[in-house]
Amino acid sequence: MRLSVQNRSAELSFQATTVDQANVHFQAMLLYSVLNQEEETIMNVAFKFVDQRSLLTALVRSVEGSVRAYVATKKQAEILRLHREIIESVKEQLDNALAEWGYHLIDLQMNDITFDEEILRSMAKVVASSNLKAAAEDEGQPPADHQDQAGRGGRERDQDRRRGRAARCAGRASRCSVTRSRAA
Repeated sequence: MRLSVQNRSAELSFQATTVDQANVHFQAMLLYSVLNQEEETIMNVAFKFVDQRSLLTALVRSVEGSVRAYVATKKQAEILRLHREIIESVKEQLDNALAEWGYHLIDLQMNDITFDEEILRSMAKVVASSNLKAAAEDEGQPPADHQDQAGRGGRERDQDRRRGRAARCAGRASRCSVTRSRAA
């Protein structure tokens, strides 16, 4: 019997559901190899599964099950920022099972994580709403890199206006007392 110790890969496409019932679609790539060339390992590789297709089926289902179990405990809003944690959790769970089968998980890549169209539309509305709110709060303020200069310039203009009003009102004390008190 010939046994290849070269790296092997498998592409996966599956779906998981979050605790708040959002469907998450995953595209992943799995890279694995025979653990080592020891006799016990070779025996496990040769006899644990009937053929490579059976191994691949078990491997794919194990990855899918691990990801689904992890995602089921998280909310939809958390999934994208937990990308690395999902991978680490799955790798940790699979390494022991694969070692018993005589294999080692070299890499697991989550190439694409997407949501159903309905969730994407909802996320886009939330982002748009946040952007509108931020724009309304920032309306009328100069860009951040010009703020100090514009702020100083604005203060100087205000002071100049007050001085000008104070000078114009100097002869008319009764009508401009409010203006002078603000200018002072």
